[in-house]
Amino acid sequence: MSIADLENLCIQIQKPEGHSRCDIWYRPPNANVDKFYTSRLLVTCLMPKMHVDYYILDDLNCGLWSPDLESNSRSLIDITGLYGLHQLISEPTRITKPFSTMIDHIFTNKPDKIVCSGVFYVGISDHSLIHAFRKVSTGLHNKGHSNSIVHYRKFKNLNSESF
Repeated sequence: MSIADLENLCIQIQKPEGHSRCDIWYRPPNANVDKFYTSRLLVTCLMPKMHVDYYILDDLNCGLWSPDLESNSRSLIDITGLYGLHQLISEPTRITKPFSTMIDHIFTNKPDKIVCSGVFYVGISDHSLIHAFRKVSTGLHNKGHSNSIVHYRKFKNLNSESF
């Protein structure tokens, strides 16, 4: 999907027991907010029909860590609540001298598959890094699959003439 003023990336991960989808969204501070929420609503409403685990990582320039939420924040809460998405980040992600806010988010429809999530304060920017670690499925052994041994060769020091 390509929408003017908005940036997004979609990654689909194929696994033996199904697949996951990860959408990354960025809304620049000067982008049209109405257009963004309309497009996000369209994408979000398609996801439950796909029957996949999905994760949405975003920097929406829309604060959720504030006692007086602006209308953009309320729209975001309404959309994610409507589709049963859970916010995994619960602390500020942008820290400046006058205030701190949470403008970077991770939403998912499968919070039970997340081992941990949070914020790394790196100090090189006023934005912090957000992260989530997903459980790794070990159910392959129960489905008749066995471990595989992969053999490989390094060709870093290959002498093609003697080969």
